[in-house]
Amino acid sequence: MKASPKIYVLLLLLLSLINTKGPAQTLFDNPAVVINVKSGLPSDYVTSILKDDQGFIWLSTSKGLCRWDGMTVKTFEHNPADSSSISGNSIARNAFIWDSLSNRIILGTENGLSFFDPNTLVSKNYYGNRDNSTEYLSNIHALFIDRQKELWLGTDKGLVRFNKDGHFKKYSFTPAANGKILTDAKRANNIFDIKQDISNDSIFWLATLDGLLKFNQYSQKFIWFYFDHPKYKNELNSFTRIVAHPNHKLYLATWNADMIIFNTLTETFETGCGSFTPNSHCDFSPVIPCAIKSPKELWVSSSKGVGIFNTEINRIRILKSFKNTAGHEFTPTSFFIDGHRALWLASEYGAYMYRLSGQYFKNYFFTPVDNEHWFITTSFYEDTIQKRLYIGYARGEGLHYFDLTDNTFHYLPLPKKLTNVNSLLPYTGNQLLIACPDQIYKFSLTDMKPTPILAKNHDNIKITGMKAGRNGQIWVTDAYAGLMLLNPATGKIYDMAEVTTFFNRTNTIPNFGGLLVDTHNQVWFRNSESYGYYIPDKKQLHFFEGAEKLNVLSFYQNRHSDTVWVGTRQNGLGFINPGQPEKGIQIYHSTI
Repeated sequence: MKASPKIYVLLLLLLSLINTKGPAQTLFDNPAVVINVKSGLPSDYVTSILKDDQGFIWLSTSKGLCRWDGMTVKTFEHNPADSSSISGNSIARNAFIWDSLSNRIILGTENGLSFFDPNTLVSKNYYGNRDNSTEYLSNIHALFIDRQKELWLGTDKGLVRFNKDGHFKKYSFTPAANGKILTDAKRANNIFDIKQDISNDSIFWLATLDGLLKFNQYSQKFIWFYFDHPKYKNELNSFTRIVAHPNHKLYLATWNADMIIFNTLTETFETGCGSFTPNSHCDFSPVIPCAIKSPKELWVSSSKGVGIFNTEINRIRILKSFKNTAGHEFTPTSFFIDGHRALWLASEYGAYMYRLSGQYFKNYFFTPVDNEHWFITTSFYEDTIQKRLYIGYARGEGLHYFDLTDNTFHYLPLPKKLTNVNSLLPYTGNQLLIACPDQIYKFSLTDMKPTPILAKNHDNIKITGMKAGRNGQIWVTDAYAGLMLLNPATGKIYDMAEVTTFFNRTNTIPNFGGLLVDTHNQVWFRNSESYGYYIPDKKQLHFFEGAEKLNVLSFYQNRHSDTVWVGTRQNGLGFINPGQPEKGIQIYHSTI
């Protein structure tokens, strides 16, 4: 594209594509998101948080698995009558992980092990206590995928490896005589966390309720380590979490006491951090290591709040304290760090999200040709395979795309210049449908070539939008014909007789614009005067007139919710209940 003296700026608000560089600084003034029972959680007690490959946030709680889509919460609970539901409702803090190979959530519960598919919402389960061979699958405390992609389980009966053929192998620690220190075999086989050694793939470190275990997966031998404190032996050896740092030290959380530091090179306990440890710079407990922040820092949580632990000088700097509604301090128990973007905290009072950067958006700019190119954005489509973001523009002269690998803009001409791209719609295989005012194109995402598909006899058309129906239909809005149905295979579009009859009777032009197909397969549309809906199965049209008129700007529906949200010009935010379409738009009244 040629540059002109006048520069017009396009601001792309790519919230989901931020790639902030450099060290992150947390803004702890106020949480950007709070998710609790008021938001729809079954329990305020959130044990852990993760993110799937589609960007959804998942929360494990004491009463089930929950998905947060940015607006609403959906809960998945154990149902004894449904074998595809999760194995139990009590999900342990360290037994909730994302498997990037299978794109599944793996979770451990009081009843067994579950592999949950976030796309099909179906769980494959392995239960304990169903027969004597798998009693150890009850009460899973920890899950860990090692560098060889093997899955390990920490249970109250010992360490378990899950083989890819679907079989389990259990390893138990048998205490030997340890002089004056008496080992509790049951507590020492109650494993709450698992980590692989930083430099030796054969070695695993196990946090137990009675000391630290070193396990060699090839020799299948255990070595037991105990922090021999003169006064608080039990409190400082009930280990519940391990953070394995690149400095070859393990930072160990205890049940409700200090953080203990173990050196894997010398295989000795060095010190503790908290009120139970003499000469510690920290006079409060508990102190919980949560995640590595940098080569010299850890994220930690404590009774005084969230902070940063300096691993060189063993000191904590508290950044943010937390109080419940009664004014009592509480300790967030789990962290999830979403890249450079956000820090999520799990607690007994819900989940909190804080921004890791004050830069919410990343801006990208390009120079259009001249004053005639307004570049009003009409639609987006992200090709996650080729790493391209396709952009439909008004008066854009063709199809544009943004290369997500190098953050550059590109342009693909269409047969007619100065044309609008009004809609981009995923089609079969690796194709897009591109709706322009006078033509619809099939576009191959591999060879990036557009092919016109409309029959030549469609001359008097002005296409304004395009959406896929719930049953595979392709709906098209047109300024003159109103609502039409497209057959992409033949290139034919069919008018809806009910729409044509209605507007012929009123002697008006439909001039349809916005388009949405709801979860009940009802087609909603708008024009400059009002809005309406069409029910394909019943061939019924309803157009809101008179006192029911509303000037609609846009429709929006989350794919996991029935509610249709509507932006209006004079009345603000509204919503539609697809189960009662005849009520139309109900205005959302906020107390703010």
